[in-house]
Amino acid sequence: VCSVWPVKQLAIKADFKPSAALLYPLEMGQLVGVISYKRAGEDFRGQEIAAGTYTVRYALQPEDGNHVGTSDTRDFLLLLKAEDDKMPALLKKEDLFKLSAVAAGTTHPCMLSLLSAEGTTGDLPSLEHNEDRELWSAAFAPKTDKGSLTIRMVVVGKAAE
Repeated sequence: VCSVWPVKQLAIKADFKPSAALLYPLEMGQLVGVISYKRAGEDFRGQEIAAGTYTVRYALQPEDGNHVGTSDTRDFLLLLKAEDDKMPALLKKEDLFKLSAVAAGTTHPCMLSLLSAEGTTGDLPSLEHNEDRELWSAAFAPKTDKGSLTIRMVVVGKAAE
């Protein structure tokens, strides 16, 4: 489906406490890695992801009435066209969402949902199928200044309609 290259090392929030709504100790706009699709795919909203290479950045789903019940958590990864995102520094929220929408070719960002990595076992990277929700998720563990951080992202499947 895709190939993923995480950043060499992730900076994480020092005093972060995960909750049901926020799972990952990352900053909005933070570069997480690069993803490449050899053929078209779909994001978590069912939008087409064109074949190509994209940067992957962390984002939080807005807390507004348009997004209630669309995901278990607010944690997402947004895809940006690699040619439009050449610097690893944090992106401002406005630029992040705008560039991701350009990558989707729509007015909505191109997004991959993040799931809880709790209970992930075995060698990483790994792929897991959730039959109940018809999702495939990939788990990988980039290094951090505190060891590593397991990240689980949906690579096939979309939000319930």
